[in-house]
Amino acid sequence: MPVRLAPKQGPREAFLADRLKSINRELELDPRNLYNWNEKGVLLSRMGRLAEALKAYDTAVELDPGDEKARRNRETTRRELDEGRRGS
Repeated sequence: MPVRLAPKQGPREAFLADRLKSINRELELDPRNLYNWNEKGVLLSRMGRLAEALKAYDTAVELDPGDEKARRNRETTRRELDEGRRGS
């Protein structure tokens, strides 16, 4: 069976992946941390993982429906997902 190598990551991708791991660990300790849910969404968006980012933003907005930053990020991500679906 051939050995599969992981795709090579550049410095930006490695940074985002490491930061996402840290955020996930922090969310295990405090799953109600609005800042970390929003930050997770930002990281996932930058990684191109928009559906996952939307779920993170949804959680942030559930925790604090009045948080403008999380709501704005969620709406931006929804638009990007819709545009991607229309463009496919």
